[in-house]
Amino acid sequence: MTDACDAQGVPLPDAERLTRFGRWLRSTSLDELPELWNVLRGEMSLVGPRPLMMEYLPLYSAEQRRRHDVLPGITGWAQIHGRNRATWPEKFRYDVAYVRRCSLSLDLRILALTVWKVLRREGINEEGQATASCFAGNGVEPASSEDLRRTAHPPVGQRNPWLRRLERWDAEGVPPIDFQMHTRWTDGASTVSEMIAAASRRGLKAITLTEHVNRESQWYPRFVEEVKAIRACHPELEVYYGAEIAAADEEGGLKTDPSQLDAELVLGVVHRYPRKGGGWWRFEELTAQDAIELELRLLEGLARNPYVDVLGHPGGTAFKKYGPFPVAWMEPAFRAACQHGVAVELNTKYLWDLSGMMTLLRRIDPLVSFGSDAHDAKTVGTNWELLRVQWSKQ
Repeated sequence: MTDACDAQGVPLPDAERLTRFGRWLRSTSLDELPELWNVLRGEMSLVGPRPLMMEYLPLYSAEQRRRHDVLPGITGWAQIHGRNRATWPEKFRYDVAYVRRCSLSLDLRILALTVWKVLRREGINEEGQATASCFAGNGVEPASSEDLRRTAHPPVGQRNPWLRRLERWDAEGVPPIDFQMHTRWTDGASTVSEMIAAASRRGLKAITLTEHVNRESQWYPRFVEEVKAIRACHPELEVYYGAEIAAADEEGGLKTDPSQLDAELVLGVVHRYPRKGGGWWRFEELTAQDAIELELRLLEGLARNPYVDVLGHPGGTAFKKYGPFPVAWMEPAFRAACQHGVAVELNTKYLWDLSGMMTLLRRIDPLVSFGSDAHDAKTVGTNWELLRVQWSKQ
């Protein structure tokens, strides 16, 4: 690219300064090779958010500045999700998502996908631009409290590629994941290491360890550090650390504040039924109909909580305590989940009508997650195997 300027000394547009040789360098991504010297000097990493101009620093939001919590990289999560075809807000969301869950396994995946993207020469230029447009700031209107919380905790579909709609399952098959399991940190029988090893042996590609968390769970940061240390030894498997948090009221309140957790996936679940004036109903005090209606209202509230990523075992408590009920009754809760970008969990441990559930999910089309509620290494992945068999019969 030349230094050509107009009569006022302002640099000409990139399209007028880019030479034929420069276009070829960009199309092959060879223009990134000099940055390897910065990697050797410890100033950059192979993988990380791309370095941007210093002029952008005053323009970032507090959340966007989190991209600077790690070294910049030659390639990154945003580069394999659109590169310069992605908008600036999308790039920043991917950068921050990488910062939240960076690991050796994720880096290896990004590097492999980068090779594929470079060979296909995808996303090199922004549409209508010779390179990419400049970042001019966020320029957003004042946000509501929910918008602000969503910025701090973007919808799970933007952060986790394994949560998909059923249309992709039909094309690609049931994804080999298990996004609800428990270890000895709470009520499980196996260690973190044993659960991860079992998932690897079963051929799963991604798991989430979702421990039960409440206000007294001061141990949670230590659990997170253990998961981070062990998952670094398993590049063949994507391992997330999550939290299963019970509903506290019908307005979407939880038994602890998820904003204070460093959880990569938050399951909102119904374990007990709260009274309006405080306290909890005993199961024998409620009729089946009253309990089901209350659980459905709790699920709708959970779907509106911007920190909830997945509705865990929806209807499961009423089913276990009172027996099956028409899955169509969960439609309002699932529509709320779809509206707010929250995934719905399919869990064979709490699933009494797969055909009816599939019909409902296809009509509403929310994101869908898998979870086995495994409490020991022997049952890891059983949900995936059962659903894979049942799916083939649909």
